Amino acid sequence: MESSDGYSTDEKKRKAEEEARTVFGTSKKTQRSPKLERKKMESSDGYSTDEKKRKAEEEARTVFGTSKKTQRSPKLERKDGDKLDQILKLMTEMKSDQKLINQILKLMTEMKSDQKLIKEEIHCIRTEQEDFKNEIKRLTGENEELRKENEVIRKENREIKEELKEQRRLMNIYEKDRKKSNLVLTGMTMGTEDPRALEENKYKLKNYKLNRIYINEDLTSEEMEKRKQLRDRAKEETNKGKSVKIGYNKLTVDGRELRWNNKKRKIDDPSGAKN
Repeated sequence: MESSDGYSTDEKKRKAEEEARTVFGTSKKTQRSPKLERKKMESSDGYSTDEKKRKAEEEARTVFGTSKKTQRSPKLERKDGDKLDQILKLMTEMKSDQKLINQILKLMTEMKSDQKLIKEEIHCIRTEQEDFKNEIKRLTGENEELRKENEVIRKENREIKEELKEQRRLMNIYEKDRKKSNLVLTGMTMGTEDPRALEENKYKLKNYKLNRIYINEDLTSEEMEKRKQLRDRAKEETNKGKSVKIGYNKLTVDGRELRWNNKKRKIDDPSGAKN
């Protein structure tokens, strides 16, 4: 009877017996010499080599359903053939599993290689992070130095401002003292308009013992009134934010000229504005 793989049950049995003999060192083709048989008569477990052979053959016959004493029926032979088919199928599956195991081992090897690369990359990243930390530390130190320098500069600016303020204060005090020491009187009237009398009085003032009284101009009362009106009008226009220049008997306000009228004794304003 033949199975699905083309081998009969007897052939499968013989093949199994040959494999068993190969495993346990027995073969019909080769016979050991009596001398070698005596050397391996007994082993460490108390069984002789012949007894082990017989025991192995009996186990093989038990597994594959063969026996010298009994002959199996065709039904049993089919059953044995099915068992052999199952064994061969299992062996095929084991080979397939072995391929899968090999693939898994290959993947594990690749994963180990990838892990090594990942570790190297992590090491590089940590090195870069350390470099960044050092750079940040350096920049922080430079920033701290700049902050200290700016603080010193601000302190110097404050000191300079205080010094300038103090200098202005001292200059104001000095100017006030100077004005007190050099008193200027304007518009002081005298009891005469005679030029001769004025010259004589000037001479007397120059010979005054303090030597601090001088007459720069000897003006009549009309001339002083004219100048007073011109000064007052100039101050008024300046307070309005206009540009004012004072000239002889005239004012220039934002480029517009205002002249003194001797007959009317006032400033003529072409725009009609009152003095």
